[in-house]
Amino acid sequence: MAEGKIVRSLEGCLNAAEKIGYPVVLKVVSEDIVHKMDVGGVAVNLESKEEVEEAYQAIHSRVKDRKPDAKIRGVSVAEMIEGGTEVVIGGMIDPTFGPVVMFGLGGIYVEIFEDVEFRVAPISIDEAHWMMADIDSFPLLTGARGQGCKDLNALAEMISRVGDLIYNVDKINDIDLNPVAALDEEAKALDVAISLG
Repeated sequence: MAEGKIVRSLEGCLNAAEKIGYPVVLKVVSEDIVHKMDVGGVAVNLESKEEVEEAYQAIHSRVKDRKPDAKIRGVSVAEMIEGGTEVVIGGMIDPTFGPVVMFGLGGIYVEIFEDVEFRVAPISIDEAHWMMADIDSFPLLTGARGQGCKDLNALAEMISRVGDLIYNVDKINDIDLNPVAALDEEAKALDVAISLG
């Protein structure tokens, strides 16, 4: 995970930003909001106390205007991760196959290109590597157009662990790590949603 903290006040937000170090990202926290960007619930690359304060207030205002019935539980303050390729890693209970794990191109592209692969959980790290290689956009992870190769071992371990979670923890219905920043020497989940049943 990217370093971060959920806060429930402006003062808490400012304190968390100082502790984490600038630049930071703010995201609204609400189980009623699936796509935070669609309701103005995200502010990125905030580099000062003043920018954090302005963004905190703007997020609350925009979310109340666009999704007035949403219960806002707080705001997530996290380190700003720059660069990398955004991927999605998920786990869910399929009515036919049971626990499955998903991997694909992530961030805002997951629903546009639908470049994802599924496997029945649990899966080994080797199977996770094969799964990654099956997406059409795999060359983005291996150094296309002069970019550095991403840390495929870190991604494979993350995929395998999500598979273990969805397989072993009966109370979890759905796990969504989106986006995960695939970096040259690590992978970090930037946003996580878990549905319990």
